Amino acid sequence: VAVLTRDTRDPELESKSIPGWLKKLVDPRISTSFDYTYSGKVSFANDESGTRVSAGVKMVGPGYTSLGAPNVRTDQLGFEGKVDQKLFERRVSVGVFVKRYRDNLIKWKPATTTTTAYGVSLGFNFRNLPFLRLGFTPYFQKSDAVDPRRAVDNRTMMYSVTTGYTTRIEEIVSSSTVSYNRQVAKGLSPANYFGTTSITIVEALSFPFPLTVSGTYGLTQSKAPGLYSGIVTVDINGSYQWTDGIQTSLGGGAGVEKNRNKKVSFYAGSMLELFQGCSLDVRGEHASYTDRHSSVNNFNELIFQAALMVTW
Repeated sequence: VAVLTRDTRDPELESKSIPGWLKKLVDPRISTSFDYTYSGKVSFANDESGTRVSAGVKMVGPGYTSLGAPNVRTDQLGFEGKVDQKLFERRVSVGVFVKRYRDNLIKWKPATTTTTAYGVSLGFNFRNLPFLRLGFTPYFQKSDAVDPRRAVDNRTMMYSVTTGYTTRIEEIVSSSTVSYNRQVAKGLSPANYFGTTSITIVEALSFPFPLTVSGTYGLTQSKAPGLYSGIVTVDINGSYQWTDGIQTSLGGGAGVEKNRNKKVSFYAGSMLELFQGCSLDVRGEHASYTDRHSSVNNFNELIFQAALMVTW
């Protein structure tokens, strides 16, 4: 429950609907607001069968204002439920969830907006085979506004596929991961269409001596009416542990947006343990940015950072 008076110099609030004990407790003024929030959740887990079930509810009143939590989204009532199940000796996992929110709890707005999201996930993790995770999440947002200018009917579909495999090549451990994500959003008007697709490939190598090297390749394409964006990113980095208290890292990366801009960066850093619980981290980075449409935005920068970390 939150009661907030914005100006204590305001006249007292006179209303027969306010109980006397409440007036003595908060001394309400004409700038006083009062509302409440509540939430609850129940869950069940059975490790033997690999079953997990949960359900929850949350309500935040439209007049709820708390200086201790100023960014809480108000005027909403939401419900959610989730079920996760492991199968075939935990080699297969299945998950389902649903979430539903609505606003306009006291009918003070011209329309009520309802948001509903579903989710289905499927995972496979068999020995000596690449792992695989699949996900599908549709998202719907709709209002009951009679005025077409206030009408909302947004639909977003999100798909995800991730696979990977870890193997040993003689004394080198190789870990490979590939992920694919697709998001398509549509509204009442064809102009509200937006689609984005991303593919990320990660390869990490661990050597028998204290050296690890990893590389990442990413491709992102976005489409909307009159808009197309294609971005390619590459990042390579490595770290070497000289002793228990000295580690060095080195890497670089580049990002190119087709027919728009390019950014290239290189960095090097070291971490030195000065004594137990105290270490010094130094890092230097050089980056350059090139905008093909406006040279005003081009820049080159050199950044040097040093941090002293102490734990106790």
